[in-house]
Amino acid sequence: MADSNVNLRNRNKNGNETSQVRSTFEKGSDHYESSEDNDIEIKFGILDIIRILLGILFLGSILSKLILGSWLPISLYKLSSKSISLEIPGYWKEKYDKFPITFNLDDLKAYRGSTEPERILLSIKGHVFDVTKGSSFYGKWGAYQRFTGTDCTNLFSYSQWDLTAFNDECNPFYKEFTNSQLQRIDGWLEFFRKKYPEIGTVVELIPETIDKKIMNNA
Repeated sequence: MADSNVNLRNRNKNGNETSQVRSTFEKGSDHYESSEDNDIEIKFGILDIIRILLGILFLGSILSKLILGSWLPISLYKLSSKSISLEIPGYWKEKYDKFPITFNLDDLKAYRGSTEPERILLSIKGHVFDVTKGSSFYGKWGAYQRFTGTDCTNLFSYSQWDLTAFNDECNPFYKEFTNSQLQRIDGWLEFFRKKYPEIGTVVELIPETIDKKIMNNA
């Protein structure tokens, strides 16, 4: 009888230990599965972030191609673009003895990028630049072709990513613009001065046609 009681207690003890082991194992399994689920969620989260970043980069490249004519995003385009000589091209030196050249708005029409002229001219705030070496941007199929052969100062008041600029009419007027718009225009003017030779002025827009900076580059 005593042996039976001992055996019964041992079986109960073993049963309790087995239950505890099973309970511990099940808890461990639940914890493992929970950790695995968390890992999967984190992995999916990282993949989503990567997809978003790649999407932004792709969209930036598309916009850069439409606006600048380059697949590089605008910041990379600025870093990679080669400096263009600011010396007045020989074409103009052969035609004119004195600089700056004084143009009127009608004169500029002969130098539109759409007509594939010998030279391509662009005016901003009455300052005329020879942008022929940037023909991929300003030539017949360039994104900025409509800015050539005239003065489109008003269009340079738009932010770089504002595509509505391509729907606005081109004109040289900017006096009534806001400070932020004027700053954008001045920023573009400095951009052209660093990249392209400034060869003259539009007489209707700048009465003072003597510019020492242009004279020094002649």
